[in-house]
Amino acid sequence: MEGTMTTGAARTLTLDITGMTCGSCQRRVEDALRALPGVDRVVVDLEPGTAEVRYDPATTSPAAVAAAVRRAGYGLDIPGRSGPTPRGCGCGCGH
Repeated sequence: MEGTMTTGAARTLTLDITGMTCGSCQRRVEDALRALPGVDRVVVDLEPGTAEVRYDPATTSPAAVAAAVRRAGYGLDIPGRSGPTPRGCGCGCGH
């Protein structure tokens, strides 16, 4: 279920997600993001590994969105930052 916006100041955040390899991964990320308060819309695209999230900045933040992706078992590709990238599929399907 999509969230409800509490203000008219919605923002959109696009994330590059690492570790998604299948439809189950895609659904896990979608579910994790939709569960955040203040999230109005989530579109996760498996092929390029992106997620577009529209959210209410009075209710949630980009850091909370990123943390939800990480808690679901996936990484973020942030330009200019290096760090560990999850190996394999985050959903446990064996990819």
